Amino acid sequence: MTNRFKMFDMGPGSAPIMQAAFAGVESWFFTVTIPWWSFGERVPKWRQNALIFAKSDDQLWPDYLEECSADFKKWLKSKKKK
Repeated sequence: MTNRFKMFDMGPGSAPIMQAAFAGVESWFFTVTIPWWSFGERVPKWRQNALIFAKSDDQLWPDYLEECSADFKKWLKSKKKK
C-alpha cells in the first residue's frame, strides 16, 4: 500500500487541475519531485496563480503534508487578500 501512495500525484497528472490553472483559478499541485513543466520553479512561469509543493521520492505523504502546511496556509491567505 505504501508504494501506491509514494507515486500518488494530486495535481499534474490531472487534466482538470491543469485546465483550472490555465483558466486563472488559484491552483496548487502536490507532487513527487518538481515537474519538468515548471522549469524548476515553485511558481510556474506560464501561470503565476499556481504553486507547486514537491516532496522527495522517499518522503511519505503524511509527513510532507504536515511539514508544508504552514507554507500552504500562508500562500492561501495571500491569495484571499487579492
